[in-house]
Amino acid sequence: MFIVISGVLAWGLWPHEKKVLINKLEGEYTPSFTLPNLLALDKKVSTDQFKGQVTVVNFWADWCFECKREMPILNQFTKLPQVKLYGINFRDDYNSALGLLKRFGNPYRANAFDKDGVTGIDFGISGLPETFILDKKGKIVYRHIGPLTEGSAQKLLQIIARYNQMN
Repeated sequence: MFIVISGVLAWGLWPHEKKVLINKLEGEYTPSFTLPNLLALDKKVSTDQFKGQVTVVNFWADWCFECKREMPILNQFTKLPQVKLYGINFRDDYNSALGLLKRFGNPYRANAFDKDGVTGIDFGISGLPETFILDKKGKIVYRHIGPLTEGSAQKLLQIIARYNQMN
């Protein structure tokens, strides 16, 4: 019995082929949502605001260490008129989320408050942070998993420029 259990455990620890996480929504229209605006709960943020422009949607939370790490890069986007950055605060404490924006700055044009995480689930996020690029028609054309770095931010800017040139 010991040998069988040891064998099963060893097999589980043995390196296997890595699985690539594929976004089944890439090439599909953005899941529709209407959520409270984090900074003004009586106002709404919805997919209607994305229409007609290339949009970047970033899922984040105060409890996410990597989200804090990428905030300086997101703040650089505020200086670039071609970047229409929207945030979706995912399953967070309201006051903690506001505190993070106060500490690190608010790079978002609008910030949706996804308290229950339903919109994040609809997007298929696997963890935080995650960033999506939507084309002018509202289709997801790119997904970045994990914190943005200088290199990945440059890639995002190239994709944004390419889709901004399209009709």
